[in-house]
Amino acid sequence: MAAVKRKVLPARFYRTATGAEPVRKWLKALSRESLPVGVVKAIAQHRKWSHTYNVRLALVRHPGATLSTILAYLPELTVSDLRELAAPGIVSENLRKYLLAEIQQRIRKSEKSAQVFDTTGEPGASNSD
Repeated sequence: MAAVKRKVLPARFYRTATGAEPVRKWLKALSRESLPVGVVKAIAQHRKWSHTYNVRLALVRHPGATLSTILAYLPELTVSDLRELAAPGIVSENLRKYLLAEIQQRIRKSEKSAQVFDTTGEPGASNSD
């Protein structure tokens, strides 16, 4: 299997008055596949950190995350991130099928909404005049 190149994006993290960076700490922990399932579950259920986009993305990528957690986060992920996650070897083949289905659903939805507009950009108008 070919190695997958991951994009490295510069990031700035929230820093507390004491200098701690809690989101960085959670992301670093989630990057370890050996992280106990209980810790993954605790992060996913945390009322503050589970709402952070990058934490959700890391949870979807983590093999210890439950399918119900992952499916709850999919609608909020960008198509670009879904495509990256759906590349072979990133997540399990079973999860990859869900990701590909989500991508296809979004493509169909966007094509369907594009059909509502005609060339003039007016919704519901037809070209049969």
